[in-house]
Amino acid sequence: MVPIETVARKFPRLVRDIARHLERRPALLVDQLLGQESTVIKPLEAYLHGCFSLAGATVGGDGRVRLVLDPSGLLENLEVASALARRATA
Repeated sequence: MVPIETVARKFPRLVRDIARHLERRPALLVDQLLGQESTVIKPLEAYLHGCFSLAGATVGGDGRVRLVLDPSGLLENLEVASALARRATA
């Protein structure tokens, strides 16, 4: 895997063209994929139900608890934060 900074430095036109193609649609960039596995996502406890960025939690093969991100919740939080920032600067 190549860090996104390296890609941007070596191929600035490619990064610009991708950004133009997205036309304000958000994208999630990652440095590395760590693997793939089947898992069961369990709902969050009541005190975390208001956290829309999280879909739930799972226990990995190594026994560690992993939080599972909810992409639509992340986008919703981004839209809310952007709207608040626009109001603050208006």
